[in-house]
Amino acid sequence: MSKTLPLAAAALLSLSTALPAFAQDDMPTLGLAAIDLQNSFFVRMREAGDVAAEEYGVNATWQSAEGSLENQVGIIENFINQGVDAILIDPLDKNAVIPVIQQATEAGIPVITMGNKVEAGENYGTLYPDYENMSMVARALATAMGGEGKIALLVGARGNFVSDTREVGFTETLAEEFPGIELVGIEPTNWDAATAANAAQTWLTANPDLGGIACISDSMCLGAESVATAMGADLLYGGHDGDAEMVELLESGKMVIDVLT
Repeated sequence: MSKTLPLAAAALLSLSTALPAFAQDDMPTLGLAAIDLQNSFFVRMREAGDVAAEEYGVNATWQSAEGSLENQVGIIENFINQGVDAILIDPLDKNAVIPVIQQATEAGIPVITMGNKVEAGENYGTLYPDYENMSMVARALATAMGGEGKIALLVGARGNFVSDTREVGFTETLAEEFPGIELVGIEPTNWDAATAANAAQTWLTANPDLGGIACISDSMCLGAESVATAMGADLLYGGHDGDAEMVELLESGKMVIDVLT
């Protein structure tokens, strides 16, 4: 059964307990299969991971799937063929990566899945309180709108545990606690700001009285805000991840809440 550890920082802890003892001059290699390395959240994940890798004496090899599940599976297969000492994955899809994780396990390589709850057997997992966090985003945004009006939601990718859980937390909270709020759209963006901007343009064209947009990751809010400003729309936002780029929106009052991951 997969083993759950609290939050992403536990990845290196699980690595240190899962790997065999190494001589001081034998640095283990950790292969990291990221969703992408362009989104600001993932960029900072890599920056922090490199700091931790140096502190723990681990050689961190990062590969970007560029939002492609096929790419991510191929990256993991390459790590297995290279014989890395452990693999850390931020899975695009919680089910599609199971076979390749099981291949790694059979090859004797410990696997840590970050963020997504993947039941692949012996893999370790680090999770966030995603449902509760997005429930609070829903409450804050709906309350700031006075419990009335139209809201839209930008999500990551269907099948991604983090994105799906945040979506359910947001939508269920709105439905149960704010009957005066109408959810006019939910759009998967694959964590791409340009896709988020296109969705915002479509929503504002169909709903010029749109009051707010929620995002399961901050870069989506930035994409939406750029379009809303160009269209002369004054929207409120609720976000997730605590990216530094959100400071201006927070200080202006447009962003009513941002969850720091």
